[in-house]
Amino acid sequence: MSSFSKKSWFGAVGDGDESFPLAPAAAVDAGTVNSVNSAAKPVATIPQLADYLINGFWQYNSTSAHHWASSTISYNLSGLNANEQMLAQSALNAWHEVANLTFVQTSGAANITFTHNGTMTAYEYDDDSGSGIIHWAVINISADWITNDGGANDGRTGIDSYGYQTYIHEIGHALGLGHQGPYNGSASYSTDAIYADDTWQYSVMSYFPQNSYSGSYRYVVTPQMADIYAVNAIYGAATTRAGDTVYGFHNTAGSIFDFNNYTQAPALTIYDSGGNDTLDCSGYSTAQTINLHAGSFCSVGGLINNIGIALNAIIEIAIGGSGNDTLIANDAGNRLYGGSGIDSLYGGSGNDSLIGGIGNDTIDGGGGTDTAVFAGLRSAYQVTILSSGAVQVSGSDGVDMLVNVEALTFDDQTVAIAPNNPPATPTPHNQTMASGNSVALSTLFTGLTDADAWDSVTQVWVSDRTAGNGHLTFNGVVQNDNQAYGPIPIGQLSQWAFLTGGTDTIALQTVDIRGAFSATAFATVSASAPAPNNPPATPTPNNQTVASGTSVALSTLFTGLTDPDAGDSVVQVWVSDRSAGGGHLTFNGVVQNDNQAFGIPIGQLSQWAFLTGGTDNIAFQTVDSHGAFSATAFASVSVSAPAPNNPPATPTPNNQTVASGTSVALSTLFTGLTDPDAGDSVVQVWVSDRSAGGGHLTFNGVVQNDNQAFGIPIGQLSQWAFLAGGTDTIALQTVDSHGAFSATAFASVSVSAPAPNNPPATPTPNNQTVASGTSVALSTLFTGLTDPDAGDSVVQVWVSDRSAGGGHLTFNGVVQNDNQAFGIPIGQLSQWAFLAGGTDTIALQTVDSHGAFSATAFASVSVSAPAPNNPPATPTPNNQTVASGTSVALSTLFTGLTDPDAGDSVVQVWVSDRSAGGGHLTFNGVVQNDNQAFGIPIGQLSQWAFLAGGNDTIALQTVDSHGTFSATAFATVTASANTPISNDTVHSEAGNTIAGSSANDMMAGGGGSDTFVFAANFGKDTISSFESGQDTIQIDHSILAGAAAILFDAADDERGNVVIAHDEGNTITLQDKTLAGLHAGDFHLI
Repeated sequence: MSSFSKKSWFGAVGDGDESFPLAPAAAVDAGTVNSVNSAAKPVATIPQLADYLINGFWQYNSTSAHHWASSTISYNLSGLNANEQMLAQSALNAWHEVANLTFVQTSGAANITFTHNGTMTAYEYDDDSGSGIIHWAVINISADWITNDGGANDGRTGIDSYGYQTYIHEIGHALGLGHQGPYNGSASYSTDAIYADDTWQYSVMSYFPQNSYSGSYRYVVTPQMADIYAVNAIYGAATTRAGDTVYGFHNTAGSIFDFNNYTQAPALTIYDSGGNDTLDCSGYSTAQTINLHAGSFCSVGGLINNIGIALNAIIEIAIGGSGNDTLIANDAGNRLYGGSGIDSLYGGSGNDSLIGGIGNDTIDGGGGTDTAVFAGLRSAYQVTILSSGAVQVSGSDGVDMLVNVEALTFDDQTVAIAPNNPPATPTPHNQTMASGNSVALSTLFTGLTDADAWDSVTQVWVSDRTAGNGHLTFNGVVQNDNQAYGPIPIGQLSQWAFLTGGTDTIALQTVDIRGAFSATAFATVSASAPAPNNPPATPTPNNQTVASGTSVALSTLFTGLTDPDAGDSVVQVWVSDRSAGGGHLTFNGVVQNDNQAFGIPIGQLSQWAFLTGGTDNIAFQTVDSHGAFSATAFASVSVSAPAPNNPPATPTPNNQTVASGTSVALSTLFTGLTDPDAGDSVVQVWVSDRSAGGGHLTFNGVVQNDNQAFGIPIGQLSQWAFLAGGTDTIALQTVDSHGAFSATAFASVSVSAPAPNNPPATPTPNNQTVASGTSVALSTLFTGLTDPDAGDSVVQVWVSDRSAGGGHLTFNGVVQNDNQAFGIPIGQLSQWAFLAGGTDTIALQTVDSHGAFSATAFASVSVSAPAPNNPPATPTPNNQTVASGTSVALSTLFTGLTDPDAGDSVVQVWVSDRSAGGGHLTFNGVVQNDNQAFGIPIGQLSQWAFLAGGNDTIALQTVDSHGTFSATAFATVTASANTPISNDTVHSEAGNTIAGSSANDMMAGGGGSDTFVFAANFGKDTISSFESGQDTIQIDHSILAGAAAILFDAADDERGNVVIAHDEGNTITLQDKTLAGLHAGDFHLI
């Protein structure tokens, strides 16, 4: 280096004044990828990127690669405040989890010393004596760099911050890694990045955010893929999380990997050493891509390529969210859960289990023997194999499309999807029959089946292989010989047949859903010698004598239209009228020519008849299908003497006295419109208004002329009426079908005297006293809106506000003018109200359908005095004495959070820790500041508690909805001392907190998540049932500084246990556990 022969500065190679760059600004859309700057740059592989971190950067700076001589590295955090120490320890643990490195905390001289000097600066420098072996390193990140989040000023000071990313970055330098490109202190992606993928997505040692290339802008919380590859190459790989681990939601990997801890999906890389592991993204609703291949990136929680899977990590299970997700398996045999949404699941070369979940999903099993899993009984799903070979599974959770899947698993059974076998060979049935006979293909060939489950024959191919004079027919139409027809849908097979004509061979193949062909079957059809053809039987004539004009069906005149030959029948008749008797043949009622023979297809015989008109002879012959004629039959049709025609009956008049303007139907005025002759009826009426009484005939409500006769078809009688207007006489005659008239009937229609119109009843006022601003419906203020007259009712009201009391009439909530009368249709009354504002008088009148007004009613609306607001009741304190470290809910410490006023309630509490007793208020488990008052919405009270740690006094006040405070209540929380006893044995049920004493305790948890608490001087204790990832060990912060320090003090003993030895007199033994099976997340400081 130009200025420092023994030291390296980050960021300041050769210049100690340059600092690590401030947090870069996110793009306008943090999810937008910038492809412009990266377009011309090469894309490096992970090994290439790692090699630049290990060697390339140092070669660029003309020095040798850096690394420690030992994998055990000491560090000193005494120069940092508590929050900075937490960030530094978490960052050290992040590197410990991915490399064979052990970090040991010390308060004296250390390999790595952390400081927080200067203003808005962050750098690392070290001493390597020019050999590349690092002797010591200093990491300086100024205190204001953390409080201002590296210049981002976004309020982030914890794990999810640029400040935390800076600690990971600078520790990377202290471990020997350079930058991802030839830059230091400041850089521009477009000019300084060598590789397109020189971004945080691949390395925390990069200066450039992910959206410079292929990801979404996001601070990273772990070393990334290239960083992991690099430190593995230098120090060897770590064994981390070798058991079954869940990353994301329902996390068991430690808080860094818990997606619930982030307001936005995080950016990180998963490093895992074994077990059956899960990436759970079920809490997100946006479309996601989850790719389980090692070295790949997943796009989850609305971001792009934000979750990486290290090159040496194998994740076996992926769980999607409620969006339209894409899940991609690796080749280790995975289990993919799509969740809800329209998902796409892709298996790898292993044996995968694929669960689409709710929605119409697409599932491709890929290689291996794969299973699609469904939630329900087999009977609840319809399985269909499509012509493409895909499998469609339909159920209440959606319609899924499957390819490359070998089995379906339901709640009650697993069904294999067998390979596709061809359909069965059809069974031929040779036929010998008379030439010209038609035989159905479904008769020639049977057994059109497929043996595969869910498969069936969907098509056939057929051809006439010989020139035997027979022919295939489709719907009776002859087809070409020596031509293959297909594909014929199986549903159309009934439309195909073979017409015999010699000796022919017909070939047929079937095709199943997946396109497999059966073997070809061959059937022969031979023409037998023809049988002799006999003529049809002579028809039987049936002579008729009927009234002139009667129509007699030919099928009545002639019966017995049969043929004696088996398989033969009558197909045609010939008929003619042989005499001029006055009658005629008719076709569909139309008269035909006499002395002409008509050839009639047998199917049209019902359309022919004979219309009588005298005495006639009709000749009739039948013809069979071979053209043979029967003998001629003759039938006579004669006219009988006509019966006399009687006139219709005289109608019965029904005189009416009704109100003027009433419409009386003619069918009411006149009844008994009948005819005495059998077969005859009334077909018409004639009606007229014979007087000038003031009334009128009407047709469909339209007034007609007086003194005019109207001829009315009987079917229109219901459209005629008489409109009453005085005293009128109406005349009516009926006419039958022969034109005979009935005698005339006369009916009178008179107008009755009109009833007097009484005004509506006076409305009943209902005075109201209500709170100011209350809206009172008019229908509440005034009732009894009625009219005493039969057939009359109230149709309108008039209303006005007669006083200036401060209230107002409203229409649909809109205030109306005072001292103005409003006419309101009765149907709109519900839209009117009175808005109370003082003391007002409202006047109301009703109006009936004749325009008569009721007397005016007056109702008053007054404003009541408001009720006084009383403060909430003083809360009831419940003092607690519990073990140190016990969490007591605020809702347990204080009860009786009530308000005495009707309709009022407590909406907020204020709470503070008034003493320095060692305990602390907590919100969702996070310790809060002492001597600070916290305002808490009542709905969040369950999230607050007090963590016991000495003798503390907690103050609490409640606030009601009017902002009135209760008196202050005070509760005490006292941490009880553990009674020292010898060889104490403490057992717990599931999910309890177990506190040890200063003696040598034997501690055992239950079946749930247990917490084991150790204060100072805890003695030599043993835990017999500790479960890593489920149980938690809490150690007083005065004993050990962090999880890394705890694990540094731990070692495996010769009896298969882990011993954590703080000093000779204070040890914790975890029976039947190994150091490799413990994680930093198993330990908490208190």
